[in-house]
Amino acid sequence: MSIQAQVINLLEGLQEQFGLTYLFIAHDLSVVEHISTRIAVMYLGRVVEIAPAAELYDTPLHPCSEALLSAVPIPGPTVKRKRNMLQGDVPSPIRPSSGCHFHTRCPIARPDCSQRAPVREQKRPGPMGGVPLQRVARAGARMQAELRADS
Repeated sequence: MSIQAQVINLLEGLQEQFGLTYLFIAHDLSVVEHISTRIAVMYLGRVVEIAPAAELYDTPLHPCSEALLSAVPIPGPTVKRKRNMLQGDVPSPIRPSSGCHFHTRCPIARPDCSQRAPVREQKRPGPMGGVPLQRVARAGARMQAELRADS
């Protein structure tokens, strides 16, 4: 058993024993999925999506979340996943661009995305279960098109 697995097991045991809540920050999404009940995806310091873990892994609504999840390795040599490779320039974290910080890499960005940050809208139940409003409709349409293409 790895040191990482031992630490995670210890954290989970303490959480169960004492009713603790953790703010767990990580880039390893397989660990995040294992330890988290609710996940916030951030890009350049801004939350782009918040959802219960199972919902985020099943149906990410933001293109940044989709790209991150498509990069998680799947155990098993025969299982394949379509990678969602982001294109475009990575903005400077010191001097992020105006508007939505993700617009330079977003596959569904509109011209106004470079001018103003999108307004958040509640799309999932619970506190802060939202994603930027204009992205939801386009992401939903794109997911439906992909499902039809896979059928």
